[in-house]
Amino acid sequence: MGKHIKLAFACGLVALGLFSAVPVLAGSQVADFLCENGISLYQSGLYEDALREFDKALMADPDNQTAKKYISRIFQQQAPAAQAPAAGKIDARQEIIRSALDSLDRQKALPEPTKIAQAPPGKNVSKEAALLEFSGEVRLGLGITSDDVIWKDANADYVGVPREKNWRYLWGEKRENTYDPKIYDRLRLGMQTKFDSPLNAFVEVAADPWVYIGKNKVHVSSGADNLDLDLKYWSSDHRTINETYRSDSGQVVNLKQIKVTDGKTTVTRLQVAPTNAPFGAAIQPMDIKRAYRPLRKFWLDYEKEGLGLKVFPLSNQEEALTSDDPLQISNNRVYWEESPWLDAYEPSRAFTSAGNPIKKGKWVRSLSYFTRDSSDDYPHRLTFLRGASFKQDTGTYSLEAAAATPMSLWDNYNNSNSVDAAARLKIPLGGLQLGLVSATKMGLDRGSLDAVNQAEAIDLNYRAADLNFYGEAAVSHTDIQEAKDFSSRYQGAAAKVGIDYDVSGESRSGINRGGFFYAHLDKEFYPGLSNYRYTRRDDPTISRHIYFSAVNDNDKPLAWGNGIDRGRNVLGFNLGAAAFNEKLDSDFKYRTVTASSGKYVESVLRSESTYQVTPRLVSKFLAYYQRLPLTHAGIEPVIYNKTLYSLTDYFSDDDEHPANAAIEDGKDPSIGAFDIGAKYGLVEGLVSVEGIYERTNDPEDFPRGLLNDLSVKSENKDGQLWDKVEPFLYDQRFFALPPYPYYNIAKTKLIYTPSAKLEFILSYTFNENKHATGINDNINHAGFEATYKPGQKCSFWFKYVYSRLIDVYKQNQFQKTDFFEGHSNIFFGSRYDFNPDESFTLLYGEFVGYDDPYQQTNWSLTALDTQHTFRLIYRRKF
Repeated sequence: MGKHIKLAFACGLVALGLFSAVPVLAGSQVADFLCENGISLYQSGLYEDALREFDKALMADPDNQTAKKYISRIFQQQAPAAQAPAAGKIDARQEIIRSALDSLDRQKALPEPTKIAQAPPGKNVSKEAALLEFSGEVRLGLGITSDDVIWKDANADYVGVPREKNWRYLWGEKRENTYDPKIYDRLRLGMQTKFDSPLNAFVEVAADPWVYIGKNKVHVSSGADNLDLDLKYWSSDHRTINETYRSDSGQVVNLKQIKVTDGKTTVTRLQVAPTNAPFGAAIQPMDIKRAYRPLRKFWLDYEKEGLGLKVFPLSNQEEALTSDDPLQISNNRVYWEESPWLDAYEPSRAFTSAGNPIKKGKWVRSLSYFTRDSSDDYPHRLTFLRGASFKQDTGTYSLEAAAATPMSLWDNYNNSNSVDAAARLKIPLGGLQLGLVSATKMGLDRGSLDAVNQAEAIDLNYRAADLNFYGEAAVSHTDIQEAKDFSSRYQGAAAKVGIDYDVSGESRSGINRGGFFYAHLDKEFYPGLSNYRYTRRDDPTISRHIYFSAVNDNDKPLAWGNGIDRGRNVLGFNLGAAAFNEKLDSDFKYRTVTASSGKYVESVLRSESTYQVTPRLVSKFLAYYQRLPLTHAGIEPVIYNKTLYSLTDYFSDDDEHPANAAIEDGKDPSIGAFDIGAKYGLVEGLVSVEGIYERTNDPEDFPRGLLNDLSVKSENKDGQLWDKVEPFLYDQRFFALPPYPYYNIAKTKLIYTPSAKLEFILSYTFNENKHATGINDNINHAGFEATYKPGQKCSFWFKYVYSRLIDVYKQNQFQKTDFFEGHSNIFFGSRYDFNPDESFTLLYGEFVGYDDPYQQTNWSLTALDTQHTFRLIYRRKF
């Protein structure tokens, strides 16, 4: 199909969609007319006639609230007359009432899953007889450019993780304009049984780009070295995924994405890190061996009187047991992160290089964090869990348990490389609660048990008035069968004690919240079903900047980390207070961390205050300081291996720093941030202005952390030669180096709201850090934004942003620093809500945070330049 034909066809679809909306609008006008007649009849006491009019109105506009309201009123007035008549008699009034109420019931059920009733032959079907509920969504997407019509283009990995973008930002096809277009179609259908018994079932199937997959095994030789790899294909962006492999000799080999055209791969070459030298001959085109996996969820659920049993042959990471003990031995993670229950076990290997170094057996997350879809609410993980869970609450104790095995999108169902299990027991003893938790993680190699990790803990919780005292002690044991027939065994212990106090919900002045804790985790304490890489640290955006707009509820807890991780001792406390009739709210937090060996790691202080000076003036102050030990030459002091997503395949549990040749010895890398700001209503409810000044020396992980690579070497420990992969950062001389110099950020915003329907925002940011990117609003920019909501159903957004930053790709390529360049981004969007569960969206360009409810703290310039693409999206949930 030629480009012009496809464009004409796409325009025809758009026109058809617009014309199809006309009956909806016309139906709304007809319904309003019928409602006016109905109200007149109702006021005259002609309820039967009024019911007919309101029933017709609902047929014309199923979402008409006026008709629903008056039908309910008539029902309340006519209820005595609407009782069951004598046998064989149904008068006209009751028929009208029943018809109208059936319509009302149907409309009230719209936001809920559609109910399908089944009844024995010859019997009436009633709402109470419903045995099956349907739920799901329909989504249609289309992209139009001047050159092409796009039916499918989606990959959630283009986005990276919150407040960090992946390698594509520098090395992808679009570089700083990398984003997920989210152009795809989906039909998702869930079926829930509603038997009048404790046992029920649920099945969910889908038809979307992620159910069409493929996998081809490929063997590549390079001299005497060999490599077996899997080309993993998904239909979402017509490519295989990028992966990293180890050859027989231990070389790190990178497989880039391979474009698939007409069912065949294109020629590609493997590259060896860090030199990018080719590995073997090019992989020639081949047909993708396709598979179709529409089943997303299937479970059986038994619930009765405090007892619950769930068997899930296929489900997602939400089935993992999240323990509520102080150390959270099972499923500790931040909300956007993949669950440790999804980790795959990678067995030990002995490489063929000199000395036959051994790569340790371990659990990895390379596929579980990468494999996501492009859902509108949040990318859903496409690594699945298979297993069972159990819950029981007798009043004298409560017990939760779960056991599951993960399966990647490309695994055969009968394959398993890891088995996870956890249990949580709680026994209330008056004001005291005793708890026990157990977590087990088993690694399998071709069906045989290869590794076992176990963690057990006991905890106590005691409440006295407004105080909560808690403590926990835990132990772990790990046994991994390594290559050459020997095992790695280690065990460790952990403990945590603390006190919490919180009466802030009671609107008290003075100290209304606070807490203190101490935690110790041995270096060899390993709770395999939890990780602490992101819960231990402060989110760099939320913790070090102030905002006058609302912060997402999921992000609020991330503003402060607890410092807890393997091999650490942590002492922390927090204090919160309100004063001046609660006009002043202050929050103070502090923690100090040492390694379990006693080596100093960090001390962090954060103090934030908000003061409502007048009803129209609010001010904020923030002080943040992270004291770090003096640097060691050649070692990066701020970035950790395990918290840099570019390095997750190898270093998910490595709490070390990457090499950085630019770092000198004995420098102070401590980080501070000091912010002050105010928001003033120039004209109450009409015009307001914000101003924020920041003084900080935060070097920021992104984008400098993208300049990374790794090398391979061997090290001798206890007479055994071990494989060691070492990451390093390069070309860091272009960025700030310790002691990091302080720089200024000034931000201002003028907000004009002439009505509840219309809002204009002018924004400007000056940032002396010219590398600052669009992951938040600290990028150097000037912007104009407009939001218009003419009614409850329709919204319009317009944004223009001119931004400037240093092009790190060019800086790295030409080894110069003079690439401080400007970019213009124009974005337009519109959405029409047919009802709360059905909408049509038109987008031109790309911008994050446009949707309703709009939150300025989510402001993100994912594409620096205007993306000349129209996207049309129809959604309906049922």
